[in-house]
Amino acid sequence: MNGNEKQTAAQGSAPLLLHIDDSNGECLYSNAATQAYEGVCDAQALAQESLGRTDSEHSGLARLVRGHYRVGRTQLVEKATGQHEVFDTVSIPVKEVRTGADAICTLMTPCEIKSHEIPAARTETYDSLTGLASWNLLHQRLAHALAQLQTEHTTPGALLVLNLDGFGLINRVRGREIGDTVLRIAAKRLLSIARASCTVARIEGAHFAALVPELNTPPDTQARYVMGIAHRMQLAIGADPIDIEDTSYEISVSIGVALLRVGDISANEMLREAEAASARARKEGGGRIVFYEPKLQTYLAERLEITQSLARALEARELKMFIQPQYAHDGTVTGAELLARWTHATRGAISPDIFIPLAEESGLIERLTRWSIEVACQTAFELRRLGSTHPLSVNISPKLLTNHRLIDFVRETLARTEVPGSSLMFEVTEGILIDDVELVEHHMQELQKMGIRFSVDDFGTGYSNLVLLKRLPLSELKIDQSLVRDIPADLDDIAIARMILGMARQLNLNVVAEGVETLEQAKFLWENACGSLQGYLMARPLPIAHWLEAVRTGRTAPGQANEKPGKDQKLIPSC
Repeated sequence: MNGNEKQTAAQGSAPLLLHIDDSNGECLYSNAATQAYEGVCDAQALAQESLGRTDSEHSGLARLVRGHYRVGRTQLVEKATGQHEVFDTVSIPVKEVRTGADAICTLMTPCEIKSHEIPAARTETYDSLTGLASWNLLHQRLAHALAQLQTEHTTPGALLVLNLDGFGLINRVRGREIGDTVLRIAAKRLLSIARASCTVARIEGAHFAALVPELNTPPDTQARYVMGIAHRMQLAIGADPIDIEDTSYEISVSIGVALLRVGDISANEMLREAEAASARARKEGGGRIVFYEPKLQTYLAERLEITQSLARALEARELKMFIQPQYAHDGTVTGAELLARWTHATRGAISPDIFIPLAEESGLIERLTRWSIEVACQTAFELRRLGSTHPLSVNISPKLLTNHRLIDFVRETLARTEVPGSSLMFEVTEGILIDDVELVEHHMQELQKMGIRFSVDDFGTGYSNLVLLKRLPLSELKIDQSLVRDIPADLDDIAIARMILGMARQLNLNVVAEGVETLEQAKFLWENACGSLQGYLMARPLPIAHWLEAVRTGRTAPGQANEKPGKDQKLIPSC
């Protein structure tokens, strides 16, 4: 069929929808009615309405393109407005005149059947919000593709799971209506670049999936080929901002990829693999493409087991709280940080660098934080009975500063334990300075009215918005131990530390240096007017009961707090 013949067919078929695809599902031509149709927007998207085909129809189309017979079916197409139209659809084999290649010509005719007469089972195969395939249909197609790979020795395909990074924040801040609009636009963009043979689905929330049943490329180039597909999907969704009501939303996409393979593997297992890779892509910072590897499943299974154990440990109050004091230049105690420690029954000591992020991901962080605040208030009460009023620092998850339940819990706990808010210092990471600032500022001000002060932990290692340092009710900055470690040998670390100390003086903020382990580090920090030091040089973290005993007996001087100091324990230097 040449160009003139196509044009004649298009004119003669109006108002029919007509499109011609090659054997790979790529659109070769679409008539004006197809291009103007608002339901799926373009020919490739209309071809994607093969979502309505059954597995047997997919098999039939594969034979159809080889010229064996034609395929007829009834399709329900959802417009962008949410309205539906029913079409009688016929696909017939044709030949490209110039190349002689096989192609499929599809005619779609409006049907007399009303949309409400379509079986209700459609709701199980289509996502009502985006019109994409549902999880059920994706699972069905994936199982079929795996079966074909086993029995017909077709070329392997790939499963991609996509996540819209940062969507949760948009949903929380701007509301469900805006969030749903973002999802619909993202789905439309994704569908616009997917080839017809690809099943594009919405799994849940901001999680999408794309099944490419056959890659049609040699084994040694499959990974590179799929990487290209994934990259095009990222660009389709995130290259341009999503504009809604005069506001632009920048969207990045994390993608996990699992290559279909011959073997004893189910559709559920394949989905878990792609989702595991997508989770790793998000953990690595988002906007990444990660391929599944067997060791990734082992890693995730281990994380799940640790998370479940953490939940049980919090329930049984098996975590312990240690304390590490902070010292001024004259050796007086200026404060102390509370540090959660967990000894697993079989794994032994598990680092906070492991279990705290897991608590964040799993939602256990609120329980962990409530426990920490409870312990801090009880400890502050005991210290005040002993005549010590130094504040206790507690790490607070940035997520919880957007939750008013934290404010209510803190107010109730302070009243119940009869402890003033000035006994607590809440440490937040630099990340709090870039997300949902207005709500965080409001909640921090409410806590500040109770007497609680705020410290920015690990300062100098992440994103620092200096304007917000002035805007938020902060009292303290903590120089991260990674910057202290190589002082005074590393000139870059020296320059950064001096900059932080100078800026803090200008903003009237106290500075605590963490991880101080040598006399040389302490000497440099004192010479540059650092307010307090915290680290092994002065005192290691010790059980709260030991610290209370040290306060009671007056053994709180640097180097004396630990009952069994190491041989390298030294008194704080004087300058």
